[in-house]
Amino acid sequence: MGNTIIDTICSVQHVSDCRVIEENGEITQIFVEADMASMNQDDPTQQIKSMVRSIVGALALNHDLDLDYRKIKVIEYKPDAPESEPEADLYPRIQIVAAYQRRIPEPEIVVELLCRGRTCLGVARRTADLGKDTLVACVKALEQIGCGKMEPLYIQELKNEFNSERVVLVKLQYDHPSGSRHSLMGVAEIKEDYLLAIVKAVLSAVNRRLVVAYPA
Repeated sequence: MGNTIIDTICSVQHVSDCRVIEENGEITQIFVEADMASMNQDDPTQQIKSMVRSIVGALALNHDLDLDYRKIKVIEYKPDAPESEPEADLYPRIQIVAAYQRRIPEPEIVVELLCRGRTCLGVARRTADLGKDTLVACVKALEQIGCGKMEPLYIQELKNEFNSERVVLVKLQYDHPSGSRHSLMGVAEIKEDYLLAIVKAVLSAVNRRLVVAYPA
């Protein structure tokens, strides 16, 4: 029996796992989990691009597939990596562009995130729970990046009466494209802008665990 598409992808150097998403018999996305530790850290970006080209070539050769490289997303999941791990600085993290309320045409919370030059927009209907609405909008923006499914679990505001410090705590459920499930937790100090604090708390959880190395 010949190799499956997954077998072919996993045979490419630096690929540790993958998941192929199909709709109506056509490949729409391929999520590739990369073994970053095996790469030359002097030039990892070029190696990632080379890996993607190798995947496209292997699929063309072995399965006669003319696949658009933009359908391939290379991601690295770090279940135990500390935030200050040196190689984490080699890849751009997801960044905040804006978080604000929009009242026309209807009350909404809007969150804009930036990853690898691409802006992703998340919108949630405004209700009486501003914190939850902002968390939902942020999760919707994250899902557009294409690195897995996020689900908001809870959000809580904590106060320190001694020094009047206020922080926001968020917890998310993250479903990795490979099928594994993880809980992510983040915290941020609330200063002038409550909405921005919530988004910062979400990104403190996501960026500690997830590196989007090569989005489509």
